[in-house]
Amino acid sequence: MKEKLHFKLNLFDTIIILLALGAAVFMLWNRFAPKGDGGATVAAGHTIQYTIRLRSTIPGTVDLVQPGDALEDAIKNFKIGNVISATAQPARAQAIDEENDKVNMAVVPDKEDIDIVVEAVATENEAHFLVGGGYEVRAGEQIWMRGPGYLGSGFIINVARNQED
Repeated sequence: MKEKLHFKLNLFDTIIILLALGAAVFMLWNRFAPKGDGGATVAAGHTIQYTIRLRSTIPGTVDLVQPGDALEDAIKNFKIGNVISATAQPARAQAIDEENDKVNMAVVPDKEDIDIVVEAVATENEAHFLVGGGYEVRAGEQIWMRGPGYLGSGFIINVARNQED
């Protein structure tokens, strides 16, 4: 004779199954629900120019950065714009003058800071510009970027919307 298997749920099993189903529904809803724009969109499709300062690079790195180079975010691979120009100046760092109780800027030997002016098409909202489909551009933010044959980290030091737009 064959025995029949009986499937019996108790209260604990029911709670676990309901929690698992709730988590699955939440994950699916979070993945496929329409996303908000994070605030009212003020303008779309403006061209912006912003300046990235790469800190303490090896001398001569500025020669690798050419106008027209396409730049990407080195972490999430967003397209963040094209190089307009690049200039180098001696790297500077804070140095403490203990005798006069001051903090001075001192030149760092064998290092350069590179200012890269980048142009990109961006959407704008109340807080920031978005380039490349989702990369936030704000002055003061740290950035990890890569171009053809080079990469670096630094800060966005200036953001401006083109006046023609």
